[in-house]
Amino acid sequence: MACLAQMPLRFVSVSRSLLQRRDSIAEEIYTLPFIDRELGFCLGSSSYSEGHLDGESQLGTPASSVGEDIVEATIAVVASHGFEATTTELIARRAGVSAADVIRSVGGKDSCCLRAFDAVCEQVDCLLLPIYLRPEPWQDRISAAAFAAASYCREYEERVRFAIDERFRRGRLPLGEPSLRLHLEQVDSIRCEVPEPEGIPAAAAELAVGSFLETLVSLHAEGDLGEFELAVPGLLYNTFRLYLGLEAAEDVLKTLPGP
Repeated sequence: MACLAQMPLRFVSVSRSLLQRRDSIAEEIYTLPFIDRELGFCLGSSSYSEGHLDGESQLGTPASSVGEDIVEATIAVVASHGFEATTTELIARRAGVSAADVIRSVGGKDSCCLRAFDAVCEQVDCLLLPIYLRPEPWQDRISAAAFAAASYCREYEERVRFAIDERFRRGRLPLGEPSLRLHLEQVDSIRCEVPEPEGIPAAAAELAVGSFLETLVSLHAEGDLGEFELAVPGLLYNTFRLYLGLEAAEDVLKTLPGP
């Protein structure tokens, strides 16, 4: 699987435009090759599979680039030393570059942490956007996205811990809010598909996504992020109950894959 940190923000922007066009284009053209063509910036032989990119990276920014090395170094240094003890020099040493290179490429410690937070948000968006683009029923897309997010939390636990801590340390963040809105909109998109959308609570998306995030933060505090996947079926059940009703939610829950 290609390193998700190598996916440029252009992927997110173009994929968001595809989401907006979903209803105006026949579902059958939303095949993987079509999405590759629409992205249009040298995806090469990479292909999407279950929300991931397979094969070695061919996505423009090489893994060894200074910027990517600094992002990875920042997350690792903050994880091992804590934010207060982290310095630009420590980040530079971990990245294998000079402190001057770090400052010239990204900035000081604070800028490095912000860049790293942005990178994690982009990674999650890039992981889930292809799933949202699938020509499948809403509940199938949301279920697949939830399990993919849980897998990301298990595989990249250090990055997720960093992002949670950085979010609480800073409060409102530039990229964090648009990323959150993106996923809220996808959860709430079922309103356009049901015969009586007025029956759905006005804050259903906020309640659903909020419960996912609250569970994630709680598990982070307990040191059990790897257990997030076990909580996904129950969280999905609550989401489907809000949007589809109790009986439909129970029916969907029976079809969910195990963690």
